This record gives sequence, C-alpha cells and structure tokens, in this order.
Amino acid sequence: MTARVALRPEGLEITFPGAEALITLKRSLVLPWRDVVSARVERQSVAKRDLGLRVGGGYWPGWFATGHFTYRGRRGERQLWCAYRSETVLVIETVRPRPRRVVLQVEDAAGVAARINDVVGQPAA
Repeated sequence: MTARVALRPEGLEITFPGAEALITLKRSLVLPWRDVVSARVERQSVAKRDLGLRVGGGYWPGWFATGHFTYRGRRGERQLWCAYRSETVLVIETVRPRPRRVVLQVEDAAGVAARINDVVGQPAA
C-alpha cells in the first residue's frame, strides 16, 4: 500500500488509491509547483518527531500514520501522512500551512525526491 506521486506540468499530483483514500480521508492532492519547497527521504522515526495530534485519519503506533495531523510546535499548521511500516518516507515541504508537510510511503522515494527537487530547483538531499 503506497501513495502515488506524479509530476505534472501544473504541479505535483498525489493520489491515494483504494483503502488509502478511506484512511487518509483524501483521494488526491495537487500541489502547484509554486507551493512546493523541497523533498527528501527521511527515516520514519525521525519524521514522526514532529507528528502532532491526529485531526482526521488513522494512527496505530508502529503500524501506520494516515490522514491529517497537527505539526508539533507549529500552531495552525498541518501535515498529511500516508505511511505504514516502511523504514524511510518521502517528506515534501510546502509553503502552505495546510498541509505544510506531506509524508508518504512511496516506491523509489529517493528517485521521486530527486525529480521533485530538480523541478523546484533544490539540490539533492
């Protein structure tokens, strides 16, 4: 179970197929390129340090984090998560307050991060 990320001319398109749409409470998200700051691969345990309260979706420690969460220490900002037991996740930073950060379990997270950073002009992390 993974999210799908497509790089389109107008922006980054993230889709949540099947059951992911139900447990993330979102079928898709389109981020215009002007809103995308950077992308990187990060250990899920490190990314979870900033995970705040669950606003909507699902969370089971050690198994999955899906849906909308607050951003620890950043009042009014939200995160969108769709990650299971993967050791690493794709972290997409935006200029939007909701979602400020999108955390996804995807195939070839390093390749996706590199392609996103090429488009937004960020060096590979």
